[in-house]
Amino acid sequence: MEKLLAVFGMSANAVKDTLYKAVARRDGGSRILLFYGLEATFIAALALPIILLVRREPLLHPASLVFALPLAALAGLGYLTSLSSLVSGDASTNVTIIRMNFVLTSAFAVLFRGEALTPRKVAGTALCLLAVLLFYLGSRSRGAEHRGIGLSVLACVAMSALNVVNKTALGLGASVAHLVLYRYALIAVSCAVALAGSRQPFVPTPRLALVSGASAVLMTVSTFSVLTAMQTGDLTLVMPITQSSFLFTSLLSFLVLRERLDWGKIAGLAAAVAGLVVIR
Repeated sequence: MEKLLAVFGMSANAVKDTLYKAVARRDGGSRILLFYGLEATFIAALALPIILLVRREPLLHPASLVFALPLAALAGLGYLTSLSSLVSGDASTNVTIIRMNFVLTSAFAVLFRGEALTPRKVAGTALCLLAVLLFYLGSRSRGAEHRGIGLSVLACVAMSALNVVNKTALGLGASVAHLVLYRYALIAVSCAVALAGSRQPFVPTPRLALVSGASAVLMTVSTFSVLTAMQTGDLTLVMPITQSSFLFTSLLSFLVLRERLDWGKIAGLAAAVAGLVVIR
């Protein structure tokens, strides 16, 4: 069951990451905070009836509330830097680097949770690190900005920490639905405060509102699927499957967004795929 849920999460991630790139390219970074705030608001609005009407549970869940602030901070850092990295960077490169967070997550699981360290995991990790290096060398050869890759690495680290805190929270009795509601309610409020402080407009264009809503549905499916899989599945099983969405994001980037394919991307993707296959 964990593998099936992880596949659902992976599929939703692939389409969502492509939408993220479309938003970043269209708005040039000027509306990223508004977009993410809207997305968070929609996700919280979707989680609320799941708790009250579907699961018939109270809104207050202390075991989940304890983790609300760190999860919101890590998610905000991870996804805002991810969006920012896509303003000028290619999704096929930056999303692949971001989705390599399963390597750091798996390392934590081996070191601190007692999950098994095998030669396959060591070799797979080395191939994934080689993929990041190849993407970087390819970007240098075509004169691409290094800022996007740097932001992608930061997003990768933040999302690795997010995975670990999620697993810890679930292990201590947190509820999947409450974790989603508290996290995104806090993010929505924080984005609103930041927008007000910077005097940016709160009213989105119809297109931005529509894309935010679609992305929120995909993120809700992904988050619920991944967290539910995490409840019983090992991090070293769940995360490589969910983060393999970069394969489909890259394909969509080439076919839909018309990104250029060069030696760095081909070699980096090949190394990432090989690492994913070997580590599992």
